[in-house]
Amino acid sequence: MPGKPAVLVTPESPVPLSVWSSRYWFGNSDVTWLKHLIAGGVSGAVSRTVVSPLERMKILFQVQSKGTGTNYSGVFGTLAKIWREEGIAGYMRGNGTNVVRIVPYSAVQFATYEQLKKLLMEEGKTELDTRR
Repeated sequence: MPGKPAVLVTPESPVPLSVWSSRYWFGNSDVTWLKHLIAGGVSGAVSRTVVSPLERMKILFQVQSKGTGTNYSGVFGTLAKIWREEGIAGYMRGNGTNVVRIVPYSAVQFATYEQLKKLLMEEGKTELDTRR
């Protein structure tokens, strides 16, 4: 029926907590810092993976030496050459190391930003305001 909740929760019928619930692990304590750590880490991993082909291309440009048979020139030519010679795996080569490096960095950066924002915000405000 439309308009009725799928699950009715009343004080008499306790709902078992899922293992994925923060209350399962931490009780009623505030764990937004943990959520911010996870969000920062995941966003860092995703962003590094998305730009991985461009990072690989940049490294190939940096390490090529003149006079060798392998010359990389131009963005599209280099990307096409990687695709022909190595396939999709060629775009992702070295990405694991980048992800392992960036996850802790971006996790700490985002969680710190969010915690400092909360500390610096005036009482009753929802966003940091700057004086103009």
